[in-house]
Amino acid sequence: MLNLKNKTQGNILSVIFIIAFIAWVFMDVLKGTKTFFVNFDNVEQFYPWYQKLNYALRHGYLPLWDANTFGGRSFAGEFQTGIFYPINIIWILLFGNSNGISVYCLDLLILFHFCIAAVGFYFVCREWKISYLGSILGGLLFAVAGCVTARAGGQSAIFFGLTLLPYSFLFTLRYFNTKNWIDLLLIGFFLGLQILAGHIQPFFHAALLVFTYIAYTIFSDKAITTNKKKKIAILYSIIIGVVIITSFPQLYIGVQYMEHAYRWVSAKNPVSPGGKVPFKTYAERFSISPVQYFNIIDREDYPISDGNDLFIGLIPLVLVLSIIYASCKRSTLDAFDKNKYFFYWVMLFTIIIMLGQYTFLPAIIYVLPLVDTVRQLGRYAIVLHFLCSILMAFGFQYLVSRPYNFTLVQKKIASIITAIFFIEVVYLLLAYKYSLVPKEVIWHLFFLTIVGALVLFLRDKPFFKYAAFLCVLLAIKISSGYSANSINSANYPPNFFKRNKMIDYLEPKFGEGRVWIESDKMPKNIGDVYNIQTRMGHGATMNKAYFDFINQDWNTNSTVNDLLNIKYIITSDTLDLPLIMRDDSLQLNLYERPTAYQRLFLLSATKKNSPNIFSYTRLHYADQYQRYAINAASPDTLIFSENYYSGWKIYLDSKRVDILRPSIDNYLPLLMGIEIPAGKHVVELRYNCFTP
Repeated sequence: MLNLKNKTQGNILSVIFIIAFIAWVFMDVLKGTKTFFVNFDNVEQFYPWYQKLNYALRHGYLPLWDANTFGGRSFAGEFQTGIFYPINIIWILLFGNSNGISVYCLDLLILFHFCIAAVGFYFVCREWKISYLGSILGGLLFAVAGCVTARAGGQSAIFFGLTLLPYSFLFTLRYFNTKNWIDLLLIGFFLGLQILAGHIQPFFHAALLVFTYIAYTIFSDKAITTNKKKKIAILYSIIIGVVIITSFPQLYIGVQYMEHAYRWVSAKNPVSPGGKVPFKTYAERFSISPVQYFNIIDREDYPISDGNDLFIGLIPLVLVLSIIYASCKRSTLDAFDKNKYFFYWVMLFTIIIMLGQYTFLPAIIYVLPLVDTVRQLGRYAIVLHFLCSILMAFGFQYLVSRPYNFTLVQKKIASIITAIFFIEVVYLLLAYKYSLVPKEVIWHLFFLTIVGALVLFLRDKPFFKYAAFLCVLLAIKISSGYSANSINSANYPPNFFKRNKMIDYLEPKFGEGRVWIESDKMPKNIGDVYNIQTRMGHGATMNKAYFDFINQDWNTNSTVNDLLNIKYIITSDTLDLPLIMRDDSLQLNLYERPTAYQRLFLLSATKKNSPNIFSYTRLHYADQYQRYAINAASPDTLIFSENYYSGWKIYLDSKRVDILRPSIDNYLPLLMGIEIPAGKHVVELRYNCFTP
C-alpha cells in the first residue's frame, strides 16, 4: 500500500494516513466531548490570553499592552502570550468572532499542531531513508506520546514550540545533504518560530539538537580537513542571525520587559530582573528520580510532574533497544550507523541531566550563561523523546528489513519466550480487575507477543511488515490521547469563566475603576475574558515596579489601592463598605471603595485642603490609546492611574510632553504624570513599544 516508487504520492498518502490516525486518537475532541483546556495553565492562563488576542484583533490592533490585568501590563513582553505567532493570529482571524474564540476552535488549533508535529517528524525519518511505514510510526510516536502530548493539555505555548521542533532538525539534515543555503536559512526560521510560539524552552532544546548535530557532522566528516571550527562558527552565526530576525518583535519587547520584571519559578521568592534561578530550584524542582524512568512504560504507577512524560510504551522501547543492540555489530542501516554516536551521547547527556540533584552535571552547566533560564531539568525529556522516536523508527526498519537466520535451538528458545509472554498476557487480562498492571502495559505485552510470533513464523511472508506495522500502530494508539479531558469538568472554560451579574455590572466600568478580587474567588485572568480591569492576574512574570508598589500595603483600604483606582472589591467577607450587590450562588459580595482616586487626578488632590478644581471627560479608552478632555482651575501635575512603562507617550493638545513619575505620599513611584497649565485641554496617551 505504502511501498510506492513515486515519492510524492507515497508522502501524500502517508500524510493523509497520519492526519486520519490523529483524528482517530482524538475523536472525542472532534466530537466536542473532550477538550485540552481543563488543566490549570491552559485554563487560567492561555484561554484568557486567546480571548484577549481575539478582542484586540477584532478591534483592529495587536495587543502590545493589556489594560485588563495587573493594573496594566506589557502583554507582548510576556513571552508566553504568543501574540506574534503567525498561526495564532491566522487561526483567531479565521475562527474568532465578537464573542471570543470558542474552546472547540482552540481544541482544533491543538489538533492542527499535533498534525504539524507528526508530519514534520515523518519527513525527518524520510530524510534518513527510513521506509514509509517506519516514518509514519516515528511521526505518530513523537506527536501523540511522551512529553509532546502531555504538554498539549497543560501548556499550549510549550506544546506549539515542541510541534515545530522536527522542522529545524529536518532542514539541518537537508542542508548537509544538499548544501543549499535556503535549507540553512530555514533552520533559523523554524527556531525563531518556536520563540514566537510562546516559550523559550522548545527553542533551547531544538537549538541544542541542531547545534550539536552540526558540530558532530562536521567533526566526523573526513572530507573536511581544515578550519572545522571556523565552518561551525559560520553556520552557527548564520542560523542565530536568522533566529533573531524571525523572532525580532518578541525578542525586542520580551528582553526589555524581562529586564524590569520579576519571574516566578516555583521558589519561595521571585527571581529579580537579571537574576539567576536559585541552584536548589534549578537542580531539584521538576527533576526526575531514577525510579521515575519506569514512566517510559508505565505512566500510572510512575508519574512525572510538569508534563515531562517519558511514556512511549513497551513495544516502542523494545524497538529502541533492538536498534541499540544491533549497532553493537552493524545494523545494515547506513544512516543510523553514521549517526549512532550522536544519538547515544545526546541521550546519555539528557538522561543524566534530568536526574537533577542526583548528579554533578547540573552544577557544571548551571554556571553557563542563560542555561539557568531553562530551569526545569525534567524538560530535557523533550530531547530524549525526540531521540527515542527516531530510534524507534530505525528499530522498526531494522525489524522488518533484517535477515532472520535462526538456528533450531534459537527458534525453540524464542518460541518458549513467546509462549511465556502469551501466558503472562492471559494472566494479566484475567487479573485486570485487581488493577495489578495498567492496561497500557498489558496491551503492549500482547502486541509484543504478536510481533514475536510474526518474526518466528511469518517473517518470510509478504504481509509480515504490514502486520508488524499494525501491531506497533495499535500499541501507539493505546498509549495516546490521555491529554484530553471531559468537558464536564468544573475547569472547562465555559464553566470556569461563567458569566455572573457582578461581571455584568463591572464591564461598563472599563476605564473608570479597577476591581480587586479576593484570592481564588474568581479566575485570576478573568479580566482578559471579560472587559474588566483587575488589580491582579496570572502569569509567570510581573512588572517589578508594579509588584513593589502593591507589596507596600496589602490591606483592603490602603492608599495603594486608592492610587491604583481600585473602586471595587469582590470578597466573601463582610466589609464596612457600601455594598453594591451580593451573589448568593457564588457567596460573594461586591463593594465600592469611595476613597479610591479617579482614573485621572491632580497631585495637589493627594494633599489636604487642596484648592484646585479639576474635572475630566473620558473620550476614548482602550488598551493602547486613551483620550480625555480636562479642565483645571490652576496649573498642577496631572496623575494618570496607569502604570508607567517604556512605550507610553503622552500628548497635551497634540504636543508630546515629558512623562513624570511622581512619588505620592512617600510611596514608590509607579503612576504616570504630566505638568498641565490651567484651563481646558485634550490629553492623549498612546502606547507603542517599537518607537522611542
